[in-house]
Amino acid sequence: MSPKKVASTILDENETPEVVAKPVKDIKIEKEKAKIMEQSIVDDDYDEDEIEISPQKYIKVISLTPGQLNLSTLPGGKGKNVSFESFGQQKRILYSTLVDIMDTSPGFLERGNYYIADKKVIRKHGLDEIYDKLLTKEVIENILSKSMSDEDTAILYKSANKTQQATIIDLIVHKLMSGTDVDMNMVGNISKISGIDIMDRIKDEQFYTKKEVT
Repeated sequence: MSPKKVASTILDENETPEVVAKPVKDIKIEKEKAKIMEQSIVDDDYDEDEIEISPQKYIKVISLTPGQLNLSTLPGGKGKNVSFESFGQQKRILYSTLVDIMDTSPGFLERGNYYIADKKVIRKHGLDEIYDKLLTKEVIENILSKSMSDEDTAILYKSANKTQQATIIDLIVHKLMSGTDVDMNMVGNISKISGIDIMDRIKDEQFYTKKEVT
């Protein structure tokens, strides 16, 4: 079986890979999440039903998918469509539209294929427990940076669910194949933890890329 080509990754609401998530307790993650949410503070005593959000309010949504992510308000890609082209791309989506997207493809939300950067929405829809287990864009980028220790990298990677672990590996492959300077200690560390030889993965990607060109 040919390996998946990272560059052509496209996800839609019909894909449902297995997810195994672990609670995230690391203080670095909590600090990064606090940065995201600081402009949308909700008192912890508020119940979901007490939070009012205008259907016309624009909500910031961030793609955490290393490739194209297609979201729609109706099953089968029907209704209104919102597409993200790459990891980290941000879009402002009407709350009413976002609610329909959440209802249509809850798996994308729960797996962390995208991130809702609005604490009121998270609280109103009872997503606090799910979001305690997800890594944000900033945390994932920190894992890929040269500023994080091997120990912290291991802790954060292990805390991610399988979808986000795959995202981290895909992003590393993207960086290495594009010639971006990457901490090779981090690459070796994640290869060891994941059981995936990232350098072999890159060789496979390069082989099939050349084969397609010829």
